[in-house]
Amino acid sequence: MAKCYNKVPLSFEHQLALLKSRGLRVNEADEAIAIAYLSEVSYYRLSAYFLPYQTEKDVFNTSVNFNQIIKTYTFDRELRLLVFDCIERIEVAIRTQFIYTMATHYNDSHWQDNQACFITPYYNKIGKLINPHADFQTIISKAKTARTPETFIKHYTSTYDTPLIRQAGCVSNY
Repeated sequence: MAKCYNKVPLSFEHQLALLKSRGLRVNEADEAIAIAYLSEVSYYRLSAYFLPYQTEKDVFNTSVNFNQIIKTYTFDRELRLLVFDCIERIEVAIRTQFIYTMATHYNDSHWQDNQACFITPYYNKIGKLINPHADFQTIISKAKTARTPETFIKHYTSTYDTPLIRQAGCVSNY
């Protein structure tokens, strides 16, 4: 059976005092910085970074200070940003190659609107109709409404009256 969360909220100063009572070392000169991290990052988020520095639940190793936890948090944050940057670059490269391949193969900038570019609809093993063209159109529609259009999409739609080259920016955002 799940327990009811009944802890009372603590001020940032009290959160720091709680950490210190559990053995976390914080230099007096760094207390303002520690409170700033608690107020900007949150105790809850930082608590995941406490675990490697605890000898048991709620007891910090005596040699650990708040700056070590912040260094671990900062490293993790910077690593996450690097990984997301790499993923975004890979996504854009794959999307670009897909779009280029389809457009040049069919010699059609709007291949996604051409039913002939997709396999014929069929029923799968469990009897569900699979319609690749319609499914792709649904993905495009959902992607278009899922987020604010990027600048190049806004420019295209305000400049041209031909259908948006949808595959150029929004297909993988679904």
